Amino acid sequence: MNIKDLAARVIAAHPKVSPAVASQIIRTTLQTIRQELEAAPDGNVPVAFLGSFRVKNVEVERNGEKTQLRRTLFVAQRPRPVADATLDAALSADGDADGELVDVSADSANDSVPATAGAPARARR
Repeated sequence: MNIKDLAARVIAAHPKVSPAVASQIIRTTLQTIRQELEAAPDGNVPVAFLGSFRVKNVEVERNGEKTQLRRTLFVAQRPRPVADATLDAALSADGDADGELVDVSADSANDSVPATAGAPARARR
């Protein structure tokens, strides 16, 4: 995948954007990510919607000499399960500012059981 391919996808999603502008935005974005990775200390560098980069300086031996190399490992962001995305969208769409979960299942007539009883716990990623 190259800049031209990425720009074509941007243009398909946003027809008002010209090919030149789409290409320039993509180039600038990728250059910014690269600059941030080069300047980052050892550790994890998260990039929203993309994943994270693990940056590490390692010592290797070449021709009998020890040399420092900088290694960068990319770990792609896992897609969110559909159920979580649907739940989050439903909770944000109802306008309930306090974030309280409300049981809307067919057997919610029993008021003595809390709305979250029996609901599966959400796993932490």
